[in-house]
Parts: sequence; C-alpha cells; structure tokens
Amino acid sequence: MAKEMTETNLRSVYAEEGQAHMRYLIYSERAEKNKFPNVVRLFQATSFAEKFHAGNHYRIIKSRGEAVTISGAIFGTTNTYEDLQAGIDGETFEVNEMYPTYIAVANLQDEKAAANSFE
Repeated sequence: MAKEMTETNLRSVYAEEGQAHMRYLIYSERAEKNKFPNVVRLFQATSFAEKFHAGNHYRIIKSRGEAVTISGAIFGTTNTYEDLQAGIDGETFEVNEMYPTYIAVANLQDEKAAANSFE
C-alpha cells in the first residue's frame, strides 16, 4: 500500500476524475441539444480522457474497503457557455494546483507509480 497521504490523494483524484467524466457527458448532451456539434465532440473526448485517467488511478490504489474522498466538483451550470467555462476552470485548477501538489507529495514519499499516474 502507498503511504497514507499519497493513497488518500489517489482515492480523491479517482473520485474527481470520475465526476469529471460524468459531468462532461452531461455537458455533451446539453451541447447536442443546443446544436453545437464541435462542442459535443470536445466534451465527449474530454469525458473519455477523464474516464481513462480515473482508471489509471484506480488500478494503483491498494487500500481496501470504504474510504472518504475529497474531490472538487462543479455544479450549477445551465448552458453550454457556462459548461465550457466550468471545464476550463476545472482543468486549469487540476493542472496548476491539484496535480502539482499530488506529484510533489508522491515524490516526497517515493511513490513512483502514483507520481506517474498523477502526471
């Protein structure tokens, strides 16, 4: 099992990416309803990427049983323009704040598989 802080980060980022996967599917449905075909494709591709990321994290989680996760979720968007901004804001947070912190912790704890997954 990974050291506890890294393992907690893995579980949380798994939850975060899983929520993002579903959120982007919902956004793609709204974009399709509003006849934005290129935005539909963008959200579908991003949703697939988030599902892939979540799977990578899940495969290296070693803990068993129930666990509390902390994940950022964006709620309350009502149209495709807001969905696009929410996607930009969420991805920017991940790139600039969340993942660099998780990578630093994993590296500090010499958890190479976790650091690779976060990258």
